[in-house]
Amino acid sequence: MAGLFRRLAPFPITAPALLLLLLLSTAWLTHVARREHTARDSLTQQLDLLSASLVMLQSFQVDSGQSVPEIWSERLGPDQASRRWRASREQIWWKGWVSSGSSVLVLPRQQASTAGISPLDRLLPGFDLVFSDPAERSSFTESLRPQPGDPSPLERFCLRALEVSTAVRWTPEALLPMAGPLASMLNSASHGCLVLNVDAKDLRWSGVFASRPLRDSPRRLKPPRGITPLAPGRLRVPMASDPSLLPMLQLDSSTAEPVLSGILNRPLIRDGLENDYGLTLAMRRQLLEVPMRLSVEPQAKGPFQARVQLDLQLPYRDPDVRRALELTATRLEKQGFRRRRVDLVHPDGQTVIRATLWLDDEEDPGRVLGGWTWLPRNAGQRHPALLRMVLAGAPTLKRSATAELGSESSMNLMLSPRDLVTHGLLPVSWPTVVRSAERLMLRTMPLRGQTARDDSWRWVRGQLDVP
Repeated sequence: MAGLFRRLAPFPITAPALLLLLLLSTAWLTHVARREHTARDSLTQQLDLLSASLVMLQSFQVDSGQSVPEIWSERLGPDQASRRWRASREQIWWKGWVSSGSSVLVLPRQQASTAGISPLDRLLPGFDLVFSDPAERSSFTESLRPQPGDPSPLERFCLRALEVSTAVRWTPEALLPMAGPLASMLNSASHGCLVLNVDAKDLRWSGVFASRPLRDSPRRLKPPRGITPLAPGRLRVPMASDPSLLPMLQLDSSTAEPVLSGILNRPLIRDGLENDYGLTLAMRRQLLEVPMRLSVEPQAKGPFQARVQLDLQLPYRDPDVRRALELTATRLEKQGFRRRRVDLVHPDGQTVIRATLWLDDEEDPGRVLGGWTWLPRNAGQRHPALLRMVLAGAPTLKRSATAELGSESSMNLMLSPRDLVTHGLLPVSWPTVVRSAERLMLRTMPLRGQTARDDSWRWVRGQLDVP
């Protein structure tokens, strides 16, 4: 409608009513015709249609100095693939995946087809799509349907990134199989797109991820200022006197919701927590709203390869949480585990904090399986009160050098993929370049125009340090 008003602006408002009606009708018909023409011929519009019909779409830039990609040779034949690769210097090409798991090679069309135009060519005249077999092509053509409405600003960013840079866009059907056992923790990133920037020593990215389709995002949500598809930015590596002292994984979040909601809201877990441990709906909501830190640290000796620690920023010795912990303790004792209470001396040398440990005397007498304790607030060092829960070890009062668990709806993730692979803690479905990396860092930022109601969509930056 804004385009219609712009077209009417040059006409004087004193024109006769009949002429005005004629102008309105003509302008509207022109507007409709132009929209149809744009939908058919605009590469961005075609990418919108294409990406909406695939579970994942990735863009690449042709580097004639590199060898011809395997999928080019497979689909086009070695000779044609080599000729076309050399002729496509610095152009963008795409690889997509359909719901069956098969891939499709997508190339920019070099010239208009002189043969009979197929239904797929009419819908996507700017692309050559090369499928693994004719049946895949036919099935894809039948499923190709335009999305209702116009792309949101976040979606337009993704489409532009796919058009001019190296990028990837995904849906839940693509992400969840790759995530493996981490799938339940990645519900908040089930939709999204990333701009990729490959350097000699690292891979950087920025983009948007969401628990809902990008099409549904409010129009006021836009990428942060200064963000372009080709400038994702670099993250600083955390400082440590000894890199081996860094945890294999550390996740800080201003709320536990992005990480724990997928677990706590699963019907089987949700009902068990409520019926067996007294974790009511109100308490689950409280737990999901508080800042959290999750860390996984390697164990040099002992029966466990790693120690898992979860800190939740709850009011000190919150009565509802204490009741839930007592119900949990009763349940664990009925299952044969032994509870032991110990005193931990605070670093101030004066305060003694009571901790609860759990042991399995049947399997290995004296072996600590885990436990929990409360860390009181320290106003002088700006440390908040925490509930600390530990698996495969005993809780301590040691605080991280970083006091804040998250700010401005942020989430910070740092992990060492190489160490996690060594301990068998990373899905084998993750790409080799990720599994062999020394460090992976990820940070979320607020979107422009974001409010508390818009937490389904988040901006993310990341960096992968490759060997």
